[in-house]
Amino acid sequence: MSSKRWTFNLQANKKEDGLYPPGMVLESEAKATIKSVRKGPTEDQLEQLRMKKAWETAKTPFSMIPFYLMMFFMIPNSPSIISLSFCWMALSNPVTAILNINATFLPCKGANTPASKLLPMKILFVILHLGWVAASLYKLSNLGLLPTTDADWLPFYHVAKAVQYSC
Repeated sequence: MSSKRWTFNLQANKKEDGLYPPGMVLESEAKATIKSVRKGPTEDQLEQLRMKKAWETAKTPFSMIPFYLMMFFMIPNSPSIISLSFCWMALSNPVTAILNINATFLPCKGANTPASKLLPMKILFVILHLGWVAASLYKLSNLGLLPTTDADWLPFYHVAKAVQYSC
């Protein structure tokens, strides 16, 4: 069993002119530490961070998967104000995001970043949002609001004239 005791060496804390509490930094020492402040990130590091942020922005439609799946499951397949408002929101939000794609990726574009560097991220962003548009159109079709059957197009069919009449 060791007989170590907690001790504090007061001599180690002594400066030239007196006793200072542990952790105290003198003004002369503070000036020396200011000179060793870390430099900011380089342009390459900033470009890497921008590209990482661009990929994160491109993948944001993935975060909507649980919300839309739950809502598509909970909304009935009969037209009502709730189902129509949800389908409108599910259809209009991705379209609005696609139309505002340049504003969405603007924080990810640096001063020297060419537009072609962000192109793969933008393509992924558009593809994912078009997937949500397709899912919304499928839900509208299940509600019977899209003209997908022959009966929906009957007014546009031309009726053939009878060649012969019976008396």
